[in-house]
Amino acid sequence: MERSARVTVVGSANVDLTVFTSVVPRAGETVLGDEFQMSIGGKGTNQATAARRAGSEVTMITKVGDDSLAEVLLAHYRTEGITTDQVWRVPNCATGTATIIVDTHTGENRIVVASGANAKIGADDILAAETAIAEADALVLQLEIAPEASLAAAEAAKRAGKLCILNPAPAAPLPPQLFACADYFTPNETEAEFYTGIAIRSIDDAFCAGEKLLTLGVGCAVITLGAAGAVLVREGKRVHIPTIAVEAIDTTGAGDCFNGVLAVALAEGLDEVEAVRRASLAASLAVQRKGAAVSCPTRAEIDAAIQ
Repeated sequence: MERSARVTVVGSANVDLTVFTSVVPRAGETVLGDEFQMSIGGKGTNQATAARRAGSEVTMITKVGDDSLAEVLLAHYRTEGITTDQVWRVPNCATGTATIIVDTHTGENRIVVASGANAKIGADDILAAETAIAEADALVLQLEIAPEASLAAAEAAKRAGKLCILNPAPAAPLPPQLFACADYFTPNETEAEFYTGIAIRSIDDAFCAGEKLLTLGVGCAVITLGAAGAVLVREGKRVHIPTIAVEAIDTTGAGDCFNGVLAVALAEGLDEVEAVRRASLAASLAVQRKGAAVSCPTRAEIDAAIQ
């Protein structure tokens, strides 16, 4: 029997504290919300969950605190079947949290992250876990950990000849070498503007931003456009990949779902345009549910939606 694709995710582990409200407070204002939810989050954990549910074997490389929230995350990894050999507990440190306000009218969110143990992930930790990167078919990275840790992971993937997918979120200045290590660089419109200076108001703008990203050294730029789908740009290639129209309930983690599913599709050898189409469809399914990691669809759900 052919083995499953293997994905390793290096990134953040958070517990999300979410309030759904029909009135988003202004500065100095207190409002009554509609519902509170505590759930699993952190861009790394969301992407690992999406990849696992999409059918891949997944190893998570991260750190958690020594508090009760760490147990919540570890239980989630066990339930999902995510390998935790490289999940380390940090003494006298809080587990990462994200406080999220979701506008129930639009599904849009506002997020404040307290990094906690995520800020303790360093390049030395990544080198200690290099085998888990070398044994994977694809590595997924984001920017909720120190850039030097992400760079160490990306360079380890390059040494091993493995695919590297960098989701540059939240947007932050990057060392030039990190762009060069990214086989796929996957910003949303806002992040793409941060790195290129090009405001994206049309598909053509997105193509121009993608081409600017290529000049920074990335192998392929995939810019997600929300309801408009995504564009894929590599040397000599420009493709707009639309997605299905849905009513968004909660957009939290949609980009993470996209990246996790994209990693699995590429690791399995799917054509890159079809991989982006599959990832976009998975994200469209995710925004119709509340939560981040818990909203990620299963492989069967994605297959059914494609049919």
